Amino acid sequence: MRVVVVRSRFGGVLGEVAQGLAQAFGAPLHDADAADAPAADLAVLVGAGIEFDRALRGRWWRGRRPQVALWGFDPFPPPGLDQAEKARGERAGLRAGRARRLDSRLGHPFGGPGAGGRAKRWLRALTLRSRLSGQVQTHDLQTTVDPRLAVVTFERLLAVRAAVSRGAIDHVLVSSPASVRTLAEYGVHAHYEPVPRHDGFGARRDQVRDLPVLFVGMSRDRRGDRLRALAASLEGRGIPLTIVDRGLYGEARTALLNRARILVNLHKYPWHFERIRFSLAAANGALLVSEGPIADPAPMEPGVHLVAAPTTELPAVIESLLQAPARIEALAQQAAALYAAQDGFDAVARRLTALAGAAGAVR
Repeated sequence: MRVVVVRSRFGGVLGEVAQGLAQAFGAPLHDADAADAPAADLAVLVGAGIEFDRALRGRWWRGRRPQVALWGFDPFPPPGLDQAEKARGERAGLRAGRARRLDSRLGHPFGGPGAGGRAKRWLRALTLRSRLSGQVQTHDLQTTVDPRLAVVTFERLLAVRAAVSRGAIDHVLVSSPASVRTLAEYGVHAHYEPVPRHDGFGARRDQVRDLPVLFVGMSRDRRGDRLRALAASLEGRGIPLTIVDRGLYGEARTALLNRARILVNLHKYPWHFERIRFSLAAANGALLVSEGPIADPAPMEPGVHLVAAPTTELPAVIESLLQAPARIEALAQQAAALYAAQDGFDAVARRLTALAGAAGAVR
């Protein structure tokens, strides 16, 4: 079976995941923005979803279309929304998709370099008009849905559902149990395929950990205010918070994480746990301290493999942990053992091959 792995234009950690999967398959990497579609029996798209627009719309392939699997890492809307909220979200998601495609026709791939202009202003306006708000019960987690984020997740949902409906995608894999439940509500069967163990995420080194607390991730989204408040509170306790919000990958990231005692996690989407951040912390010997509550943490267990606390309690929890280095070390070791026991990319490749083989037999 000829396999090709298609990576997102957004790169970053998802680019590393795509590379790891390609290596496991012994397959070439192909860019989502390439003019020509790859020739293959199975194409695996690794990313958020909407950046594979031509593949999702069935317009990329020439001649015989391969089986197509989407391995999505970004969240869909939270499960459990009522019908009125779903209807409002779908209307906003449709408008967002039209705005993004307009940006692409104008030569600005949505979310990519140079994105902006009329379509971006339309998107900003429609997200502010969205009425998705209030308390939503999803699994055992009650959370507030931010309408500006919910619109993007609905755009992604509609794109994937349409692609499955028209036969442009044969298999959907997602990295969050919440995404499996949401897609099922919309008639899309998805397989739960969590973030695998990956050598590229780093390894623990025997060195001094001179950074008490570290945050790695975007600070210009809805987490920014909470991150600044956390930094100010920790500073008042004499604890510096190191923030790196761009351009940290590979060896540089491994070196920095090995200097950190605690890696902080703040939720961008309350119903979607950032599992890649746990993997990065565990691989490099840092302890993940996360904003709580955490949706669907299994197999990670708060208090055993990581620490979770409400946002307002994080400064006190972090201060207490730093005063108990033996506890930090014990938790970090338990996290490292759990991470080491997780499947690697070889297992993911085998499962994808089995899915494609079973589908090919009845295609």
